[in-house]
Amino acid sequence: MSDLKKYIDKYGDIKFNEEKLNEIDIAIFTQLTYINFGVVKDKLRLNNAIKKINEGKLCKKRRYQNLINALLDKRRYKNLILSNYVYKLTDDEQFGALCIDINSDTRLVLFEGTDDMLIGWEEDFAMSYNDLIPAEIDAIKYLNRVSKDYKNIIVAGHSKGGRIAIVSVIYSSPLTKFKIKSIYSLDGPGIGEKENLFRYKLIKNKYVKFMPRYSIFGRLFRENHKSIIVDCKDKGILAHQPFSWKIVDKQFKRSEISNSSEAFYINFNKWLDKYSFEERKYFSDYLFSIFRDMKVYSLYDLRKLNKEKYDVLLNIVKNKDEKFVNMFKEFFEFYKEYFIVTTKNKVSNLINNK
Repeated sequence: MSDLKKYIDKYGDIKFNEEKLNEIDIAIFTQLTYINFGVVKDKLRLNNAIKKINEGKLCKKRRYQNLINALLDKRRYKNLILSNYVYKLTDDEQFGALCIDINSDTRLVLFEGTDDMLIGWEEDFAMSYNDLIPAEIDAIKYLNRVSKDYKNIIVAGHSKGGRIAIVSVIYSSPLTKFKIKSIYSLDGPGIGEKENLFRYKLIKNKYVKFMPRYSIFGRLFRENHKSIIVDCKDKGILAHQPFSWKIVDKQFKRSEISNSSEAFYINFNKWLDKYSFEERKYFSDYLFSIFRDMKVYSLYDLRKLNKEKYDVLLNIVKNKDEKFVNMFKEFFEFYKEYFIVTTKNKVSNLINNK
């Protein structure tokens, strides 16, 4: 997190009434949603929440532990008020949210992206055939509820959280929409046909989307909204993390989308267009039922599979019906190019956060 750490070191002692909230602060806050803030029962200052997390050793990933340690004693961040922490994991939903009060009038509403649990990845698949996924339905209710007592609302999220952020605002109440000052999506999937909705057109000028130049997740599903392209240190799936994004002073370093990202966008949508909503659901249901049969519920479980278990997994796939097998082959070949080749086998490092 070298660039984020440099930013925190440089501006961490300048309060928000001296230096206004900016896109780097937003990126930092979106990453907090991946941390277990269950210690926040009502309202709690950020520094006290971090101390409780550290005491309970609740932060399991090194990059997030480094982040909160960097924020702990900084005047800009330590007295911010956290509240309304939610984490929900069911058989069909992974949803996380957190509020941060910048001052008495301004509340930042943050939505978590996909974490290590495969149910969250199954929800990502469901975006291709459902109008609203369960996490988006909960996000709409959450946003309306936590916005009631504040004049200014900023909504943000990274990855799936970015898509949830814009969707929650699209379907929010008229009063909530009026309070929304800006919506930030950091490499979140596109919203597709929702761009045609009148309720989207009411708030589209408040929508800001950042994508790394090697974006993959931000290119999922069509979206005509013009994104801000950010230069980054890593390629492929590793570029998804804001820790990899380059910073110049108080903003991300601007760039242009890469040829590989553009090719992914074209080829992915071409592949998706071949199938109806029913076929997409059929593929997703089958795929994730295989993981459940193998007792694979997280990326960690997936990484633990040895060669023998992989062979079992492949045999299960082969014994499915021909339609699924053909879709799976196309899917595997397509994603192998972008998720394995482009990352040069660094995926395990991403999962382990080494």
